[in-house]
Amino acid sequence: KSKEEKNENEKGEKEEKEKEKEEEEMDGEKKEEKKDEQKVDKERLTLLLKNTPFERIGGDMLAMGNQTITFVQQLSRWSRDAMDFVLSLHQAVPIVCNLLGSKTITDVLQAIEFFVVAKEFQVEKTQEGILKMLMLVWSRETNVKEAVTEAFSKLYLTPPAGSAGQGIKGGYAIARNLISLTDKANLGELTSLDELITDFMRKKHVSGSVIQALWDIFTLKAPNGATQEESRGALMILSFLANDDPSIIRGKVNQILVSGLGSRWKEDEYLARYSCIALQKLKKNTKTAPADSTANPNEEMDEANRFKNSHGIFTKLREVVLEEDVPHLNWYGPAEEAINTIYLLSEQPDLLCEALIKEMSARIFDPKYNSGENEAEESEEEEELVDKTKKRKSPAKDKKKPKSPSKKKPNQSSLLSKFFFVLGHVAVKQLVNIEEIQREKKKKNDKPVSGTPQSQEKGESSTKKKGRKRKSTDGGEKEPEKENIEKELGTEAAIVETEAEVLQLAAEQEIVSTGLLGVYGNILARVCSDVKAVKYKDQTLRSTAVLALCKFMCVSADFCERHLQLLFTVLERAPEEMIRSNVAISLGDLAFRFPNLIEPWTPKI
Repeated sequence: KSKEEKNENEKGEKEEKEKEKEEEEMDGEKKEEKKDEQKVDKERLTLLLKNTPFERIGGDMLAMGNQTITFVQQLSRWSRDAMDFVLSLHQAVPIVCNLLGSKTITDVLQAIEFFVVAKEFQVEKTQEGILKMLMLVWSRETNVKEAVTEAFSKLYLTPPAGSAGQGIKGGYAIARNLISLTDKANLGELTSLDELITDFMRKKHVSGSVIQALWDIFTLKAPNGATQEESRGALMILSFLANDDPSIIRGKVNQILVSGLGSRWKEDEYLARYSCIALQKLKKNTKTAPADSTANPNEEMDEANRFKNSHGIFTKLREVVLEEDVPHLNWYGPAEEAINTIYLLSEQPDLLCEALIKEMSARIFDPKYNSGENEAEESEEEEELVDKTKKRKSPAKDKKKPKSPSKKKPNQSSLLSKFFFVLGHVAVKQLVNIEEIQREKKKKNDKPVSGTPQSQEKGESSTKKKGRKRKSTDGGEKEPEKENIEKELGTEAAIVETEAEVLQLAAEQEIVSTGLLGVYGNILARVCSDVKAVKYKDQTLRSTAVLALCKFMCVSADFCERHLQLLFTVLERAPEEMIRSNVAISLGDLAFRFPNLIEPWTPKI
């Protein structure tokens, strides 16, 4: 044992001596490295000092060999201070964002100035504050609103250096700046951006080169290329600009139909939605818009600024609504805006929507479209209504050829969901359309009343003029005196109001009771009555049915009264929170439209 211990001690001593030698060698190497570090490479140091406050001083310091190390230490300290300052700015951004909502105008103005400077110096996280600044375009304070407009004009409408000002390159640079504002913006920010860009257009801050660059980016013809997101953003900006000048859209309708409502929208639902919104801008001040040599002659509109039903716009919109290859949940947004556009631009929107409803009904109930195996959602109750739909079927639909058996059939529940959505939305838009027609007629009737006696005589029909001449020979000016008395007493206005109410009630009955939409009211009620999802298990199907039922109820008082019990049953027993929330929101609309019908149900609410 003693020999073994001696051997171990000897080995330990040897290992310690080896470690000491290694440490001595390491120390020598470190000393040499330190000496090498003190020998500063002039080229590396020059690159390091470039674009810094020490660039000028550095050249002088290099000549002074003994002070070089001190200079590098100062440079290191300056770099650490700069990093600390940048981090402090990042931490200050949320605080300055809160100052944008301050009640003190000075705080708001200084916060706006901070974000302008921070954006110019490319400080990170400033985009959050820039988007929050957009909300200030609605400010009632003139100083704040002007400061926001000037800030965005300086940041986004000023071409960068070397881009030839407002030329082609400058136009593309400004266009991409504006498009960047639409990236990841929510609905409130987009609404504020709409107001801001409309104000820019009103003040003539947007040049023609920027508008052309936006069209090139939208159609994917930009010199540097464009992504799908940039194309969509360009269309959004163009629709905002068209608020003040609809001629921007009027001369490019074909491009919107081809690029926006062509095959691309099937991959990007927002592209179709904003294409429809852009087309809706044709309604505003189109008669005063300058003519475009490239415009299609078929784009002429009537006195009410509406297109004929045979126009190519409605062909594309019809394809959007009837499209089956788009994912189920991506269809609703484009379809809603397509129906809105039809009712805004068409001379006879009810005829177009009637054809859409009949086509969709045929796909669901007609055996030519539904010859295969039925899905679980197509119950026996739905099949009982096939005969009713056949009775109302148009001759054009009888000539429709069945679909090719090789084409994949869509899910029956998705077809029903889309059909219910169209029914509800068309019902509401039809009611609004009737009210607008009545409003236009009332304005025409009010024009001669509010004018001078000469304008009244010009506005009257030829028959009234003849009758007035006959009466003037017998009784002089008694007839004008009677009319003036009626106007003063208000009897004439009361008669007009009574006629309008009668027409309104007749329209309500025609839409959801005796008209085409009324045929499908029973289907909606049957789907909604399946509160526990026994027969109709698809949540989207039941939610669209409930929404359509609520819209039908908003149209007609009789339909509302008959289905109030069902609606409150859904509100009480539906397992899905989304369906109950939609019913609660719809009850607010019903309470506003038919307060006397909803008042007895107030305790239930």
